[in-house]
Amino acid sequence: MMATVVQEKTSLSRNASIPPSVLLVGKKRALDYIAPALFRINNTGELIIKATGSLSIVTAVDVAEMIKRDVENLATQSIILGTDELVIATGERKRMSCIDIHLIKVSPIAVAPPTIDVHVPVEEAIASPAIEIPIEEPTPAVAAEVPVIVAEEKTKKPRAKRKSSTAAKKKLTSRKKKAAA
Repeated sequence: MMATVVQEKTSLSRNASIPPSVLLVGKKRALDYIAPALFRINNTGELIIKATGSLSIVTAVDVAEMIKRDVENLATQSIILGTDELVIATGERKRMSCIDIHLIKVSPIAVAPPTIDVHVPVEEAIASPAIEIPIEEPTPAVAAEVPVIVAEEKTKKPRAKRKSSTAAKKKLTSRKKKAAA
């Protein structure tokens, strides 16, 4: 596993030209940056995510974690934290936090499978005597008569109808009334 290097920097302005491996993160959702990030990793083999401002830094870290989860053999080479001084339209300088996350593709170590030289000597076929296997003829089927017993069907008696529960309750209440009287 590669160790993460954290550095701090302070600069006055950003570079005007942006290399193809750099992804600038702004105010969009993190998912909006996934496709451009994957494009840069597949083309250049590395990705540098740059963000300025607290909300953009959170988004940049989210993008880096999503990309690391989706792409195999991807390692964090360095994380650079710093402060940028930006000149606002009014002419005053404003200090903002910034982050640069540098991700690179790590090629797995190519391991060649061991070569096994198997040499089997080929012997000439020796004429072997033919082995005869006796084949028995099937025995003829014997016809046998089996007595068939026919069982008589029993007729079922019809079940007695049950009294409904309301009729039973009426009967009980009428008995209680008679007993009470």
